[in-house]
Amino acid sequence: MTYRSISIVLFFTMLLPAADIRSTALQLPPGTPLRVQTRTRTIERARLQSVTDDGISVLVVDGGALKEQRYRYAELRYLERRSERMSAGQAALATIGITWGISLIVSLVFVAAHR
Repeated sequence: MTYRSISIVLFFTMLLPAADIRSTALQLPPGTPLRVQTRTRTIERARLQSVTDDGISVLVVDGGALKEQRYRYAELRYLERRSERMSAGQAALATIGITWGISLIVSLVFVAAHR
């Protein structure tokens, strides 16, 4: 009986929408890099310009030129926040941190194996 009730609950939770696009857009600050999927195409590189009651306005690179495009919420499938590239300093710090962590683990294993 419990498996049946769990499966029914899981079925109905899968039917619920994941998130409202409008609420997602309202949480993002202007200038946020986005990946936008509309009903007809996917835009990989866009920046959020503004959010209104009717839709969103994004800045898109199109053939080397920047164009502002507006989309209604009904046209959008989802918005996804893109992470920006790491700077050289961040990449160097991440590499040093990963190297230090790996060397610490290897040395601890080496000490534990030789006791």
